[in-house]
Amino acid sequence: MASLLTVRLGALVAATACTLALAGCGDDNPSAGDKTSGTPSAASSAPPTTSPSPTAKPKPQLPKCEGLWVEGKALPSAYKGCVDKYGQVSKSLKGCFNRRLAQYGDQYYAIVGHEVIKALPDREHNKAYMDLLASCTG
Repeated sequence: MASLLTVRLGALVAATACTLALAGCGDDNPSAGDKTSGTPSAASSAPPTTSPSPTAKPKPQLPKCEGLWVEGKALPSAYKGCVDKYGQVSKSLKGCFNRRLAQYGDQYYAIVGHEVIKALPDREHNKAYMDLLASCTG
């Protein structure tokens, strides 16, 4: 029993020593260049790559809100949001029973794929909007 313990302990010590020895291999700072020759390494002189990784999905280009949210104009059925005049993404969608209710600013709303409505004085004080919202959320 004691010899088995000695063998296992010896194997553990050897594995730890190998791991530590391998951890010391290589350069921790590959972009630092070759210190002995005074010339930069090939890694630091290569231009950076700008191609996206194969797993990265390209971000969709959203349209400008001002062009979409026009009273009386139909909001596209593929509406996923828009970019406002400040460069901020506006995406306010509420799920209704078998439709989506989109909102923009304090006044505009539309069922996606239907006419944009401008609520007066604003959505929170407009009976038609509040009735629609109540029918959506139950």
